[in-house]
Amino acid sequence: METSKKTQIFRQNNKTIDVVEFQLPQEIRIKIFEYFEMKELMRLATVSKSWRDFIFGTTRFWRCMHLKLSCRRQSKHNEAACWYAARLGGHFRDLTISCLHANKHIHCDTMAVCLRQFQLNLRQANLTSLMVTDLRSRDTRPEVVSSLVQILTRILSRCDQLQQFGMPLALLPIQEGVKVLDTVLSKARGTLQSLRIDGFFKPVAVRQRHVRPVEFDQLTNNILALNHLTKLGIDYFILTDAFVDALSRSYANLRKLKLFLNGSICFSRHISHNSWANLVKGCQQMKVGLRMHSGDYGLDIYKLMDYLDPVLNVYDIWIKSARNIIYGISDPMHEVADNFSHSLVKLKIDLAGVENDNEFLGLVRKSKHLIHLNVSADFVDPETARIAMELVEQRRRDLSGRDLPGSCQKRVRTNPPDV
Repeated sequence: METSKKTQIFRQNNKTIDVVEFQLPQEIRIKIFEYFEMKELMRLATVSKSWRDFIFGTTRFWRCMHLKLSCRRQSKHNEAACWYAARLGGHFRDLTISCLHANKHIHCDTMAVCLRQFQLNLRQANLTSLMVTDLRSRDTRPEVVSSLVQILTRILSRCDQLQQFGMPLALLPIQEGVKVLDTVLSKARGTLQSLRIDGFFKPVAVRQRHVRPVEFDQLTNNILALNHLTKLGIDYFILTDAFVDALSRSYANLRKLKLFLNGSICFSRHISHNSWANLVKGCQQMKVGLRMHSGDYGLDIYKLMDYLDPVLNVYDIWIKSARNIIYGISDPMHEVADNFSHSLVKLKIDLAGVENDNEFLGLVRKSKHLIHLNVSADFVDPETARIAMELVEQRRRDLSGRDLPGSCQKRVRTNPPDV
């Protein structure tokens, strides 16, 4: 029976509501209502006052929330996000904020205003996880970025029990980004288990590429001071041999390491083979994810491969180039096949063109554990992508009786635009 029909029946007979409410134990009622999506819960909350109090007062329904903020004016996403923060923010534990930009991300004043209103409404939240995705503030005006950072630090200053924090692809200026990280690492030093700051910093000027900012030394020291870190996503150019060696000694339980290599900001520094070998030996359960982005005017994909070491247990690779630049990827595909095919599980390619289809298909065939494939590229033969996907799908069917990595996803409540 559809939810609307149920609501009509309940409204016609208040006694029926009372019978349903008091005959079922609360734990069973909670389990039943957990099957409803957010729109349906909001509709059911209009049945009666007791139902509204039950739905809005149950933390389990609102623990995991995914809210969206937009830099467009008169955005229903922003109205909904502020409403949820004011009405249900006290129940939030696992919060994800996705940023929806218009065009070049320059006009983010509206997002800053909305985030400030969101922060004012989010007074009672006791967050254990906060993710801010796709902020992409590279082209945003400095005063707007400063306002966004100030608001984020206010939110984070109240998060004493934060276990997960991430701002992938934030592209913040170094000084502003360090302010955010200092707040996180000081408030959650004893609880933080997952830190995602891959793509966190804004590309630097060409003349500064070979100069490592001094702020990174204090940042790496603060990361090493964390007591329970098991997942780390970080820009490659932040790393040093000393930091990687310290990771191998400090975090034997490090399970995931995600590295972001951006051709626009890569420095000439390479991590030595011995440092990577020590890290792999010290963190035997560690899996490595790689995201390689050539940048608009940066290094080509082949040169980015020089920064990698075959000793790494790479399970996830994302290769991306600017759409206005055509790079050939035959050599990178050959290197990936030779060095990482034994451990590769996920592969995502976003390129303007591929000049040798056989190299790509050879990689897919050689990677026996590859079960997640996402390709956006112009091949010489239009059938290449279809053949590769069929190979992966057949492999997934062969493994259907086993637990596929990454197949389980947690259930989150996402704010619908029409609430």
